[in-house]
Amino acid sequence: MKKYIKPGLMSIQTAFQYRFNTLLYMAFSLLPLIAVVYLWQNVYDHKQFIEGYTIHSMITYVIIAKMFEILLLPTFHWSIQDEVSSGELSKYLTKPISYWGFWFSKNAGNKLVQFILVSIPLVIVALCNREYFLFPDVHDVAGLIAAVVLAMILYYSLYFLVSLFSFYFVEIASFFFTVDILLELLSGTLFPLQLLPEPFYLIVKNLPFAYLIDFPANIYLGRLEAGDILYGLFTQLIWIGILSVFSRYAWKRAMSKYESVGA
Repeated sequence: MKKYIKPGLMSIQTAFQYRFNTLLYMAFSLLPLIAVVYLWQNVYDHKQFIEGYTIHSMITYVIIAKMFEILLLPTFHWSIQDEVSSGELSKYLTKPISYWGFWFSKNAGNKLVQFILVSIPLVIVALCNREYFLFPDVHDVAGLIAAVVLAMILYYSLYFLVSLFSFYFVEIASFFFTVDILLELLSGTLFPLQLLPEPFYLIVKNLPFAYLIDFPANIYLGRLEAGDILYGLFTQLIWIGILSVFSRYAWKRAMSKYESVGA
């Protein structure tokens, strides 16, 4: 396991070496959150409930959803694309290490640093809206932790599969941007998925996207019963298994196409 722990530790060291850039990234990523909070305050000016959400639960949702996004959303697909196009991927193929495991460790280390650095401004936003912010039900903490851990693995599995498209296209930036935008919408980062039109919501909630942000955020709010939480955790595991199978198949196909150009 040491060979998989080390990439995570190196990622943490690198993030702290460039901590000013990381802090700037975190600060600017929170600006939209502040705007969204004030937007919902205006929307609820003459309303008590919107799809079962009070102003307290809605503002808590958007703050918690942003926290989960920073903690869980991977960005390693851009690095994999660079390694494929430059030929640097070859150095991993000659070593006794799983490429999937290497990037999982490195991504986990990077996300940990980002979460620590962003905790302070997130707490400030929550305190500025403390009359609206809700704390989780103690009974839901175990389910919440399990959901967040599985969401991290699910997020990673999705993006690892997406990153493998780098083997098939020379210029893939527009595809990555499209995926990022779609997942931000369909995961529930911007608003609860229950606000979507019902036919569309019924489709999305049966896809893996709903279990990235929306599911753990609703556990935090105490909106899900024990049976719903267990069903959601089971669904996360199923999708992780499905994506793992697809990733293994896609990796084998990618290796048959990889020519180590630029190495």
